[in-house]
Amino acid sequence: MKNKASIFFIIMFLLFLTANSIAGAQDHGYTFPTPDKKGDFVIPRSHRYWKVVDNDRNGLNGRLATNFPVNWEDPRVAWPKSNVAQWPIAARFRKGSILNATRGNRGIIFLRDRNKKPWIMIEISKGKYCFVRANTKYIVPVKLVK
Repeated sequence: MKNKASIFFIIMFLLFLTANSIAGAQDHGYTFPTPDKKGDFVIPRSHRYWKVVDNDRNGLNGRLATNFPVNWEDPRVAWPKSNVAQWPIAARFRKGSILNATRGNRGIIFLRDRNKKPWIMIEISKGKYCFVRANTKYIVPVKLVK
């Protein structure tokens, strides 16, 4: 009986160590995007998941130009020249929502408005997108744990 208890303890301890090693390996070497002095995520090229922290009771505005091309992934297609900050609201995201940044062939897709403020492209649902301000007043990077 004593041996069975010892073996059980050893197996549980090894499982605990293995689980912690795997979790640590997932975090090893990864750094979250860091904002500049104004809170802007200047080059959020690699990070995919963002949490809404905007305190606006109406939610965080996601914007998209009415003439934004459906085939936006085609490098030959021109995007609207208008100011993204003035584009119509396409979606609103409640505080605490997790946003999925859209990836292109060079990482996360982002652009700048006329004031040089960064915006990242978010997938609202399959085939539907919008842009949100990449600033700590509105979003922060998060890691999803599966």
